[in-house]
Amino acid sequence: MNLLLIENNPEFSSVFEPYFQEYGHTVVTVFSAEDAVLAAGTWRPDAVLIGCPHPGLRRTISGIRREPILGNLPLIVLSCDPGDREDGVAAVIDKSALLSDMEKQILRAAEGRA
Repeated sequence: MNLLLIENNPEFSSVFEPYFQEYGHTVVTVFSAEDAVLAAGTWRPDAVLIGCPHPGLRRTISGIRREPILGNLPLIVLSCDPGDREDGVAAVIDKSALLSDMEKQILRAAEGRA
């Protein structure tokens, strides 16, 4: 699966990327919604992951939804607060979950079974 990660925490992406790559997924990490649109213009993700806390999360989600390239993709918020909930996202997944559990949840959400 091709995963586009919008993450402003290098510590999280440095753990996340190698784990998912080891299991056959491709991960491209960017730092803003604008960068996500640029990346998706040359590479087609299957899902967009947004790391939280993310400045301007609602603006990022609505901006992505307006983009033809990204608008119909599942958006998955990776949060330190499992109580987070945002309109327009397929799932909210706790960042502190085991990576193997996180992978299962991401795959379910990307397939529309969140």
